[in-house]
Amino acid sequence: MENCQLCQAYKNEKSRIFMENEHAFAIIAKWPLNEGHSMVLPKKHVKDLSELPSEEIKAVMELCEKVVAKIDEKLDKSTITMLNSKGCRTQEHLHFQLAPLKKEIGVRDLVNALEKNSLYPEVSDEQMNKLADQFK
Repeated sequence: MENCQLCQAYKNEKSRIFMENEHAFAIIAKWPLNEGHSMVLPKKHVKDLSELPSEEIKAVMELCEKVVAKIDEKLDKSTITMLNSKGCRTQEHLHFQLAPLKKEIGVRDLVNALEKNSLYPEVSDEQMNKLADQFK
């Protein structure tokens, strides 16, 4: 879809993409919650998981599994929080947010931190590209 920022990211921001398969891609989040925050998206523009055929759902979930393993390997994180907030997205393109947590931090700590801090910290293209290269 032409006006979708996430479709455009796949076409125009290849340096942020660090993993993909036939039906999905993984990209470093442009406005990360924390270091390693990534997103996995279907290549097809859909709003909801129910719009994808089962083969493509499987491809998205398999890529999520690989991204979690890569984040854990490179950043030594023990928990990956996977979010898909259907009704609260800023983009109308299905995506799964993968937010790594330090071993001593739990999901409640993450939620508390989000309530106290900006949801959209500034991160340079250089920082995003460096992290994408690390995950490749």
